[in-house]
Amino acid sequence: MRKLVLGSCCVVLIGIIGFSFWWFTVENGQRLSTDMALWGSYGSFLAGSIGVTFGLATVWMLAETLKIQRDELAATRDELKRTREAQESASDNMRLQYEILLADYKRRNFASYVNSLVAPIDSALSASKIINDRHVTVTTSLMYKNYYDTFSSELAIIVWQFCEIGKSLRSSEIAHEDLIYLTHSAARFYFLYSSCRSAGLFDGCKTDIVDVLDRFYESIRREVKVE
Repeated sequence: MRKLVLGSCCVVLIGIIGFSFWWFTVENGQRLSTDMALWGSYGSFLAGSIGVTFGLATVWMLAETLKIQRDELAATRDELKRTREAQESASDNMRLQYEILLADYKRRNFASYVNSLVAPIDSALSASKIINDRHVTVTTSLMYKNYYDTFSSELAIIVWQFCEIGKSLRSSEIAHEDLIYLTHSAARFYFLYSSCRSAGLFDGCKTDIVDVLDRFYESIRREVKVE
């Protein structure tokens, strides 16, 4: 559009000059003058005739330039807005991925922690000894309520690990998913806990920990009974 305006101004300029040349030389039979005063008057004539056209063209081009700048500024603002939204979205995605990775890391660490609680119990349960030509295990010792002194170290480990499980069950900071994992891992020791409890092996433990374990395994007993 700007080229069209400039072209139109040039056409007007050439048209006026051509018309002037035709009017003075062809129509009126005059020759080109050598008088500078006449040429000065002719220049004033051209300035008055063409100046308005070029002035209007200049004003239009200025307005057009301002419009283009305004449009470019609006487009820049839109682009910056989209860029900011994309960055915020990417930041949110990164934060979400970090939270997922952190939760997965904590879950795996908690799973390892739970395994460290139940593994010593399994190891202690696998202990066996020959007593009076009989093969006796920790399980049979608890079942028949004898040979506690023979398996005192294994039973102490079992009681200690149960107390650690009770502390974890009592914690208010444990996540719901972790609590479910701990529940599934510790529920299989229901009969072992009952046997140790009836044998009085928890008499030296803290009452609040034992109460937590009692409520936990009582809930396990009710669920098993219902099923």
